[in-house]
Amino acid sequence: MRPAGIGPASATFLRHYHKLMFECDILGAEEPGSTFELQLATRNAQVVMSLILSDGRLSVVATENGLAQVVIEKPLTVPLSNKTARQLRVVATGNRIVISWDHKRFLTTEQLAAQSGREIVWSIHTAGAAYQITQLRVEGD
Repeated sequence: MRPAGIGPASATFLRHYHKLMFECDILGAEEPGSTFELQLATRNAQVVMSLILSDGRLSVVATENGLAQVVIEKPLTVPLSNKTARQLRVVATGNRIVISWDHKRFLTTEQLAAQSGREIVWSIHTAGAAYQITQLRVEGD
């Protein structure tokens, strides 16, 4: 995924998963206020878990019925770069989300009860910087 110019870019993948392994390499220096977001949403989009890379931090935000809450937030151990791609790996097992950053386990959190064990779809959203996503790999059932 490479945005065609300046501005936000999005990609939504419509296959439904009970379990998902998402992996990609991200190239691009963060600009203040820029975001890279991976969303895991239930079929009716009432419950969304968002993983957001912004301002040198990774945040997991849970949104249920329109109300957003930060579940966990942590500074990136290795920052994004224009010269070296960083690997992001997200495994949603049905009740947990395990996130690896730059080939190391970074954080683990529970999925919302309303999302746990249900089918999810995923999407990617970027804004404010030109992120280049390569080596995309998705597995699941």
